[in-house]
Amino acid sequence: MFNGKGKIQQINALVSPANYHNPTPKPYYDFVVLGGGTAGLIAALGANALGANVALIESRHMGGDCLNTGCVPSKGLIELAQKYHTSRMFIEKFGQTLNLDTSSWVQASQHARAKIAPHDAVDRFVKMGLDIFMSKASFENPHVVALETGEKLRFKKAAICTGASAKRLLIEGVDAADVLTNESIFHLATLPGKLLVIGSGPIGCEMAQAFSRLGTKVTIVTQSKRLFEQNDISISRLMQNVFAQENIDIHFDAHIEKVVPRGSTKYVVVRSCAARIEVQFDKILMAVGRVPNTEGLKLYEAGVDVDQKAIVVDRYLRTSQKHIFASGDVIGNTMFTHHADAQSRVLVQNAFTPFSKKAVFATPKVTYTQPEVATICAPGVSFSDCKQVTMSFDKVDRAVIKDRDQALVHVYIDEKQHIQGAEIVHPIAGEILPQLQLAMQHKMKLGDFSSMMYAYPTESEILRKIGDRQRAQRFTPLLQKISRWMVKWL
Repeated sequence: MFNGKGKIQQINALVSPANYHNPTPKPYYDFVVLGGGTAGLIAALGANALGANVALIESRHMGGDCLNTGCVPSKGLIELAQKYHTSRMFIEKFGQTLNLDTSSWVQASQHARAKIAPHDAVDRFVKMGLDIFMSKASFENPHVVALETGEKLRFKKAAICTGASAKRLLIEGVDAADVLTNESIFHLATLPGKLLVIGSGPIGCEMAQAFSRLGTKVTIVTQSKRLFEQNDISISRLMQNVFAQENIDIHFDAHIEKVVPRGSTKYVVVRSCAARIEVQFDKILMAVGRVPNTEGLKLYEAGVDVDQKAIVVDRYLRTSQKHIFASGDVIGNTMFTHHADAQSRVLVQNAFTPFSKKAVFATPKVTYTQPEVATICAPGVSFSDCKQVTMSFDKVDRAVIKDRDQALVHVYIDEKQHIQGAEIVHPIAGEILPQLQLAMQHKMKLGDFSSMMYAYPTESEILRKIGDRQRAQRFTPLLQKISRWMVKWL
């Protein structure tokens, strides 16, 4: 049904062309960027727009993890699984059965990559005036980068944007061919019958649900005590109920001891505080975090400090060498594409203008399960220090029409009623969250949503309803007494 291999070849011709030849290096560059993912591309393009002479070095594929092994293929697969799940549930309401062969659908995620890949093509950036070098690289000294292909690039300033890679756990007895990460799972030719997911973070939850919806039996093993451990307990309970309804097994506060083969069948021994059990699997997905890509860069030659493989930067994204900056996953905190984008914009400003800016953000976070879970929190704020204002979507007419029985909003406000953060569970939670993000930036109070006019019926109207309720609570007995007097005498 899907020609996944053909799509991969088409994409590689754009982002990692086999016949590409590196340009002859210029004698000196204003700016050298290591890494062609989101962080690196934004930094390189920003500096180029300001008039800098820029070289960008990428060792594998332009577009980085986001295009090739992360956001784009994963959301392509999630979208496909959602459509299949919705169709199947709808048909079953009428007593019918939807029987489709989904075995080859994993590689359908390459269709999304193929559509977006031209934006990250090598040729596109060459035409913009960047010198693109496809090679591994390492520092020779604080002002020279040596390429594996033989070239040496001398620079005034540099940015390290080499991203991160999937972390792997050592499991006794496991066959390496059975272990998947986000870097390999989208190349599966067929769906595994049984998938064991280690980890319950965003990647683990998203892939567990997507594969389950396509017909794979999924089991999650996690050291966490609940799903969405960083969110309110009500969200954990809601999402655990969703996963249970979709027949996804979860073993909390657990770890894998070893793999036990029995003929052609493979089992893992799972140890938790409750029991020691065996779980059958065909493939294992490692979703236990990411490790910054600093190995092989010879950062010690440049005098750049590293802490547990992450590059150490200050709030202005400067490393221990003030002419060398870093942004994105390689600095080891808040590993999201949009966060890397925002950091690199600040990096360019700090590197090439006199208007320095701290890279401190209220970063939105969205896990693309169904329903989605979206969160934002003001920098330096803890939800435990705020008042939680909650409303479920069953108070909103459009949501009632659409049978939204698993959706809610938590808004967190300070003592002056200013919005400090929010959590949303909803099929398009990530699309609703920016309204609250904008309110935070403009120091709005929650009651201010009461004065906004929303089209009826829309699900975003929940924010106006929360605003109405919050404003009504400020209608004190004294104000009520004054109001009655005004009605009577005016």
